[in-house]
Amino acid sequence: MSGIEWDVTMDAETRAEFEGADDEQVAHRAIDADAGLIARSRATFELTRRALSNHILLGQALDAINLDHVWIQKQPPPLGWLGAVRILGSADTVAIAALLQFVSKWELSDQQGLFQWCLPRGKRKSTLNALAAAHGWTPCFTVTD
Repeated sequence: MSGIEWDVTMDAETRAEFEGADDEQVAHRAIDADAGLIARSRATFELTRRALSNHILLGQALDAINLDHVWIQKQPPPLGWLGAVRILGSADTVAIAALLQFVSKWELSDQQGLFQWCLPRGKRKSTLNALAAAHGWTPCFTVTD
């Protein structure tokens, strides 16, 4: 999807960090409350990367994203959004459709916050229109560029 990118540095770091871990270990770390927020977000980012090449992991990746998706005004974006952006930035229509179904259950402010955060000004409306056309998804908020 045009206009959405993720941090390539983090991509290389998480690949190296989880190089020896199997999918089950990464999935467990992504939802482990004792792991801490940063550790969980890095595991979610890696799990999402793996889910894009193995859709069996997609449900677990979406669950991990969902654990930290609530946006609080004047705070940094929720770390679960990093995994969402990875999916939205991919060309994987199955993963994007699954993510949009998940996002549809979020509060309006969380949906709006995600797309305002990950889409550059000037591309928001056209990107959301493309999502609506390709996946039949309509955001529950009004889009302004």
